[in-house]
Amino acid sequence: MKFIVITLIISSYVYAEDEFVAEKLKKCAQENGVSHEDYEKMRTFVVVENDKAIKTMVCLYKNIGFMDPKGKLQQSGVIKIHVEKLSMSKKEADQLATKCIKEGQADSAEQAALLFWKCNLKEIKHMNKKPHS
Repeated sequence: MKFIVITLIISSYVYAEDEFVAEKLKKCAQENGVSHEDYEKMRTFVVVENDKAIKTMVCLYKNIGFMDPKGKLQQSGVIKIHVEKLSMSKKEADQLATKCIKEGQADSAEQAALLFWKCNLKEIKHMNKKPHS
């Protein structure tokens, strides 16, 4: 039992601590003035619903290819990161991307990012790819 708990705790940081994603999240959080407390929540997969956090996610999503420069969600970018960083199969990543991009349809990049963020975390948790706080 202790092994499982330790494994879950360690694996919960893989995605956020991946150097590629972690550096971009940190930079975007700094650029948007996110508090240390909110940054730590975001880094450990907790949705933070305030303007600075949401703008940080737009920044992150644009920088990792989840969104294009205009703020439109990009299926290919979502699939790529989920396959590479979460070891999802292409089929799983495609299903997640399709569902969450559909849920993330909104008039603004900020609203799309928030809706996608919530769906993405829920689906990853549901797939048991990684535990979330």
